[in-house]
Parts: sequence; structure tokens; C-alpha cells
Amino acid sequence: MSKSIKITITAVSALLIFVIAIAGYLIPAFTGFWSDNMLLSAFKQATHWNMKSLANSGDVYSQELLGWHYLSSPNYDFDEAVKWLELSAAQGNQEVMESLALMFCNSTESEAHIDMERAVEWAIRAAEQSVETGVKFNWSGSIPSYWHGNNLFDRGEYSEAIFEFAHAAGEALPWGMNCLGTCYELGVGVEQDNRKALYWYAKAAKRGLPQGQFNLGLAYFKGEIIEEDLYEAVYYFLLAAEQGNASAQYYLGFCYQNGYGVKQNYEQAVYWYRRSAKQGNAFAQNNLETLLQIKE
Repeated sequence: MSKSIKITITAVSALLIFVIAIAGYLIPAFTGFWSDNMLLSAFKQATHWNMKSLANSGDVYSQELLGWHYLSSPNYDFDEAVKWLELSAAQGNQEVMESLALMFCNSTESEAHIDMERAVEWAIRAAEQSVETGVKFNWSGSIPSYWHGNNLFDRGEYSEAIFEFAHAAGEALPWGMNCLGTCYELGVGVEQDNRKALYWYAKAAKRGLPQGQFNLGLAYFKGEIIEEDLYEAVYYFLLAAEQGNASAQYYLGFCYQNGYGVKQNYEQAVYWYRRSAKQGNAFAQNNLETLLQIKE
């Protein structure tokens, strides 16, 4: 039986349950046995049964509604709420992913519910979906900060830093994407994952971030987290170098000096070394001096 037929049958069954439940409550009401408050309570109960039936069948929005239902008084049950919200989020519900990230990071109910590992997990998953769909995060009143994220990282508060980076990525800010790539490449605060490192570097590079372009170029140049491709390396070095990235300028000079991914060209090597050296890059300064001596 196909999935669509199963879902249709489940939905029809849930509807029948709902109708039977309502009929069972309405008949006594119309015959005068139930008060208005009793009828309202019965209606809510029947609605809950219908919602849970649909949620059990895999309906993503019923799962979300059921999750919020368990967070509302007098039906409060945090664990049950999280169970249904995570089922909804796992099916691609980005709003719920964001809500879970915030719930685990800043639980207003109890400090016992704060779980930064799960907060980071859902923040990153939401950010991944955001960059693919173009739907930005909806975190009103909260603006991600590059300096705050990096200060957290420097202090060793890696989960909090990565949460900030994921927030930035979800707001389509390429610096957040690049920082996530670095965390995945180094395995700091998250499990080391070359594929995810490249994914985030590529997203940052595509959006024109010089550091993201350089990091992607360096990955192709070194051939450690992806197969070596000097032509791709030079391509991304050039993109970053033209935007003033000193490290990219140095590597581009190095490629021209040695004929890596481009035809050997000392004039171009000198040009890029000089631009990098002016920004204080010590490697470029040394190579420029050596290259100028050779040319003499």
C-alpha cells in the first residue's frame, strides 16, 4: 500500500474518531445532561484525540501542535512536548527546529531543561535548511554578532560560540557559515567532519566572503579534506585575493612562482607577493625578497 493511501486512510479514520467523539458529547448536551463548560471540555478532548491520531500517522503540523499543547498549562509536560516537536522538526519543519534550539539554549521553564548540545544540534540543522531554502531565521530581537561569537570561541565556550555562528548562518550572514566550516574542519565544539567543513566554506565562498573563498581554496590546495585540485585552488585564491585577503594573495603568488595550477609567471608572483607583503604577511615578505634577488 502506498504512503499516500496510508496517510489518507489514517486521516479519514481520525476524522471518524473526531465525529464519533463529538456526537457522543453533543447528544447528552442537547438532551440537557451536560453544561456548557462540560461540552467545551469534551470538545477540547475530542480535538486532542484527533490531533494525536494525526500526529501518530506522521502529520508534521499535528506533531507541532501537539508539542505546543503539552507546553501549555494545565497540560504541561516538557518531555512529551519535546518528543512531538522533535518528530516534527525531523521532517523538515524549520520553525520548530529554531524553537527547539532556543528552548534548549534559553529554557524559561527550568535550568534543568537547558541542553547546549541539543541546542547546537537543532540550530545547525535549522541553519542548513535555511541556506538551502533561503528562509531566514525568525528570531525577533536577536542579532548575531561576529565579535561576540569569536569572543566566546576564544574563551573556550565552544557550544555557545557555535550557537552564535549557526544563528548568523541562519540569518544568511556568510561569516557564520565560514566559522562553522572552521569548527567542523578542526573538530572544535563539534565532531570533526570534512564534508560539513567544505559545505560551509562553499556556502560562505558563494556569498562572496573572502575568508570563505580562501579557506575553500586552501582545502583544494592542501588536498587533506578534499582531493587536491590546484586549478580550483587558484580560482578561489584569486577571488579572495582580489578582495584584499592577504593570505590568498600570498598563496596566489606562491602558485605563480612555482607553476601550481597556473603557468609559471614570476611577474605575477612578485605582484601578488608585494600586495600581500604590504599588509604585513611575513611569508610574502620573505618570498618577495628571495624572488627579487633571483630576478637580479
